[in-house]
Amino acid sequence: MKECQECKDYRKCVFGAGKAWFSYGEIRFCPYQVLFILEHSEILRDGNWPSNPDGSIYTDPNIRTGFRDEAYYCKPEEILGEVESRLKTTGSAGEALVDEVRQGLNIDQLSRPAYKALMYVKGWRRKRTNFAQWQASAGYYKSITIAQK
Repeated sequence: MKECQECKDYRKCVFGAGKAWFSYGEIRFCPYQVLFILEHSEILRDGNWPSNPDGSIYTDPNIRTGFRDEAYYCKPEEILGEVESRLKTTGSAGEALVDEVRQGLNIDQLSRPAYKALMYVKGWRRKRTNFAQWQASAGYYKSITIAQK
């Protein structure tokens, strides 16, 4: 089966699009994983990883294997903290994304501002430009593509 770390374009992803659960080791901050993180933010904030609906020894509450060199509750909080830190830079668009995820909307149902915030937040590394500059450059590149056609 294809894994998220092999994907180059989330729109062609057959692995993450229909997946309801991701393990900590699978997190690469693709859009589907960011939505998963936001959807389970309360569980992550408590220092726990969401339970696998298919069952898993990694999320059994009686088994605390932890992660190497850290307490078991650190990684869930770090993952959530990274997403929330990125979202803070998006202003009202990020707030819209959080609200729409809480309403249970999927990636195809997001409003334009929420979708833009998701696209800005996704990715293994943080963007080097701020949200406004990123939006402006995205519009610039789209206008060049349209003008070339």
